[in-house]
Amino acid sequence: MLTRIDKARDKLRGNRPQHTLVYVAKNRLLRVDLDREGRFIGNPLIVDCECATADALPTVLPRSLMGLPRPARKLWVLYEALPFYTLSLPSSQVTDVKPEQLRQALLFELEQMAGIGADNKQLAFSLFANEDGMNHYTVSLAPAKVFEQLQKSARKSACRLYGLAYAGAVPRQLHLDVPPGPWARLEYWANGVVGLHGTAEGVQGVLSFQEIPAKRLESELERWLKSLGLSVGIETLVTAPGINAPLLGDIPLSLENRDNLEEWLQAWATAISTGSLSGVPLFRPTVTPEQELNMTIGLATAALAVCLVHFGWYHHQSTLMEGERDILKKTEQKIKTINESMKKQQEKRDGIVKALDKIKGQHVSLPLVLDALRRRPAMLLRDLALHRTDDVVVERIVAEKDAVVVEGATLKPAAANDLSALLEPRMDALGWRMAPPEKKDMGLFTGGGPWSFKMRLTDNGLAGFVLPKQAEKTGGGR
Repeated sequence: MLTRIDKARDKLRGNRPQHTLVYVAKNRLLRVDLDREGRFIGNPLIVDCECATADALPTVLPRSLMGLPRPARKLWVLYEALPFYTLSLPSSQVTDVKPEQLRQALLFELEQMAGIGADNKQLAFSLFANEDGMNHYTVSLAPAKVFEQLQKSARKSACRLYGLAYAGAVPRQLHLDVPPGPWARLEYWANGVVGLHGTAEGVQGVLSFQEIPAKRLESELERWLKSLGLSVGIETLVTAPGINAPLLGDIPLSLENRDNLEEWLQAWATAISTGSLSGVPLFRPTVTPEQELNMTIGLATAALAVCLVHFGWYHHQSTLMEGERDILKKTEQKIKTINESMKKQQEKRDGIVKALDKIKGQHVSLPLVLDALRRRPAMLLRDLALHRTDDVVVERIVAEKDAVVVEGATLKPAAANDLSALLEPRMDALGWRMAPPEKKDMGLFTGGGPWSFKMRLTDNGLAGFVLPKQAEKTGGGR
């Protein structure tokens, strides 16, 4: 049930849906709009098109977004011709490995296994199982240029591309009119066969069969189904006419059947709206260069203003102490016949000289401070990108007078605290004091959530800032 606030927000947005899902096949395109709970709004929109390769995606996608009804701001695209594979790596080799390093390792394994070059391509991956000392991943490839063009096409339609994925291997059971229990599914696509199995809790295993001779494929599928030990609950999804399906389960499904097609689209809609995308290698956009530049300029301007205030204070103190030293010099000449007084004045003078030297040293360090402060926004963005999990969305970063506020939303109430705990020591080294995140249940789902959050980073001033040279001496720094 929508609250007054929800209804008012929808009115301001022109009653736009929460998500728009577009499925692109080789000869047609389907669009469905979804509400907050992943239910269809209206009937699916079907458009005839030709999209034999991914290069045609940026051209055909706008055909589903033009006119009325208006699409949602969050756009998801499924394309059936993206390459899809499963890879395994020893768990011991990927523990504590950064995502970019893991991506390079998976690219290397993919080149060795399938002989596929990854030049000018992006790789998406997702961990779906960890067993017997091995991490099991699903991976997919997409041309980098095409992904950039898709984002531009979405922006022209007042949308934002939230994800691009292979259309197969939706991580849910399709046919729900059966008793709950273990299930398996064989999906026959034009570019290969996908097998997956699971329970009501989710997917437990995924296999991908690419370019395998028909006889060997049939024996491989029989061996796989036999290893599962299932006699019922086996779905078979045929995605287009003319595709060879050597094995059929007890629940045959076809995307040419209207009811089966809607069941399949609803499974994807539920997975997207609930964030249940384990095992789905999803291509997600990063922050655009324009957004990063604008945020960097804003934060750098605020940091420069703080530095100028501190510089003015130091200059004022230096002028005052210079005047005091002149007075002491004159006094020293008058009382140099008095030994005790001369000693006291000399000690005072030495103290002032030391203070002046300290101030001069601080003047020398100001360029370093300015340079370090200039890099702080980029370091913040980098750490957010490295430590943010898939169920955390950073919506914006706001610069205030003496603080920076990171705002976003998460599907799990503890995810914001986990992100804050990872960021706190890094932000402390950058001269920011990180307060515990402020969370608020947005109440959009029946079981609670998602939760909006705010993480406030308060400037500690120069006293709490770790300069690059100091960081090197203590083993810190970038």
